Amino acid sequence: MPIFLRHSQNLPLPQEYERWLCIGNPDCDLPANKKCKNIPVLLEAAFAERVEDWIAIARQAGAERTANLAHMPTCAANICDFGLMLTWDRIISEMALESVKTLIICDDPWLFRHLKTIHGVVSGPSPSLWIKHLVLSLRGLLARTKVALRVMGAHILLRRHRSRSQPHAPYLLVYGHPRSNAQGEDGYFGPLLGHLPNLKRILHVDAPVSRVRSLASDNRTESLHTWGSLRYSLSLPFRRWRPSQKLRRGPLGWLVRRAACLEGGTGSAAMIAWQLNCQKRWLREARPQTVAWPWENHGWERSFVREARNQSVATIGYQHSVIGILPNYSPFSNPDDVAGLPDQVACNGASSLEQLIVRGVPQERLHNVGALRQVGHRKAVYDPKEPIFVAVPFEANIARQMVMACDHSFSNSLSFLIKDHPMSPIEFEERPNIRRATTTLLEIGGVSAVLFTATTVGLEAWLSGIPTIRFLPEGTIAYNILPDDVRIQTATAETLEEALNTLSKSDPAPFEHFFGPVDFNFWEKQLVGSPHQEGRAQC
Repeated sequence: MPIFLRHSQNLPLPQEYERWLCIGNPDCDLPANKKCKNIPVLLEAAFAERVEDWIAIARQAGAERTANLAHMPTCAANICDFGLMLTWDRIISEMALESVKTLIICDDPWLFRHLKTIHGVVSGPSPSLWIKHLVLSLRGLLARTKVALRVMGAHILLRRHRSRSQPHAPYLLVYGHPRSNAQGEDGYFGPLLGHLPNLKRILHVDAPVSRVRSLASDNRTESLHTWGSLRYSLSLPFRRWRPSQKLRRGPLGWLVRRAACLEGGTGSAAMIAWQLNCQKRWLREARPQTVAWPWENHGWERSFVREARNQSVATIGYQHSVIGILPNYSPFSNPDDVAGLPDQVACNGASSLEQLIVRGVPQERLHNVGALRQVGHRKAVYDPKEPIFVAVPFEANIARQMVMACDHSFSNSLSFLIKDHPMSPIEFEERPNIRRATTTLLEIGGVSAVLFTATTVGLEAWLSGIPTIRFLPEGTIAYNILPDDVRIQTATAETLEEALNTLSKSDPAPFEHFFGPVDFNFWEKQLVGSPHQEGRAQC
């Protein structure tokens, strides 16, 4: 049998295998010359092959009662790693067909138990499960209790905001982005508040009280926290995703149990439940005319759309980021297909509109209205004498890997500027060759190249003609969010230095294909004028 499955405390002798692969980050001191090569590339390719499998089981899971409290049933790949688990299944299954004796090290108790069911895998004793399950269960209960106390406090402190609500008004429903301000600028909708004086803004429950108060000084911004029920908040510690026995005992049962336990080990379900409660009460009592929000097709958004349609409130989902391979944008994971999609989906450009058609969004709902966040856009500046700009993603593990990879690429006196994600700053030790960037790519004087992953900064760099590399991390997937028609060089930590030394300037497509000019007439018509009946989808 070619596959030996072991955990890190039960390893065979080196002469018993020809190569090894470590899943996760166990502490393993194994022969470097036997380590499996090119795994980051294999992970990305295998994920693309398993996307449809995730969509299929998500559709089944989404029909269950508590599914709207979880990320797995919405295929939220940038939050839930269920797709990564399916990817490991694919890679190990293919390795089991080869003749090379391979050692697989896995300390994840659920994934280990799933992998041992693959034909051709010989496993040792499974790593302990019950202790980890107990710890996550207790941690989750405490985390959800903390969420309950926090939202109770926010509800009480912000209760006066409820009087600001204006019935039948147009609203933007947004997160508390750090680039938003009280002078008419929003981190998601750019200058739209300044262009439409009657437009109001309501903040998602993720926005902390301090951020709400800062933005609310414009007298046009309020918080969803004020609409929640204090009585309902008492139940938040006990709100979590509980998949059915059918899912838990099916072919992917161990992976479903893992996803449920990991999500249950956080306060996420309580926060989602509070958002659902607040938005439902707001829609029923405030009855806004039209609501637009940065659309990513997550579970709370699908519930929002259904309730808004019940209350005859028009909805506009504004494409938040580039789409790429992320499966959550497809309606096919919905048990009721397109019923959870907004009445209209506003796209940044022709490229994203075309991608959404391919992913199953009805063409009649799609509109190319341009990129509000790129109003007044200017190209980034290429200067071969300047440092390499490193745009790290939201996920801390991948961000750290990128910084470490830069740290090991000094042989030719390369220097790097590290720009962390605005919603997830990272800590690292600054040195002469590695410094923190204090401005964005478009604001900086010039860069010699851009290293990125899972952020639109890479697309902006490519469109500016700057040499650009997409980083592939070890042991996980940095999902390719680039449009289908964009090809950018990739590199792992092992191949980064070589890639940086062989870079050439890009030959991009027109900027407007991806980030079109803003159609303010669309927003005026939909948010200021009375929405036309034909603009509302009938589902």
